[in-house]
Amino acid sequence: MKSLTRLGRAFFAAAMAAFGLQYLIHALAASAPALGPPWIPAPLFWGYASAIILAGAAAGIATGTRTRCSAISLAILLLVRALLAYVPRLGTNIHDPGPWTSGSELLALCGAGPGRSNGPCLVDRF
Repeated sequence: MKSLTRLGRAFFAAAMAAFGLQYLIHALAASAPALGPPWIPAPLFWGYASAIILAGAAAGIATGTRTRCSAISLAILLLVRALLAYVPRLGTNIHDPGPWTSGSELLALCGAGPGRSNGPCLVDRF
């Protein structure tokens, strides 16, 4: 069972690292449209911030150092992203299944991150 846990943690970290790389490539592309919906302020900032947090969280989860802090920061990022990007779209058209599906996927990832963490966190010391 321990090897399955390690394998699951490695796959989860690899996926988050790939998402971070995707955000970074998209933010660096000069001809790419703004990241995310147009109503989010400072989309370039959110692109770089998302890339850094995703890559950092992936590194922390993959190496097993500060996994709890990494998972909590990842969950906060994904929750903010879901609230900023999908809640306004749900309010305008509640019967459109697209925002429901994408928002639910992000919320599922919010719960998956902290659920896999069991290490100490810097926040626990204070």
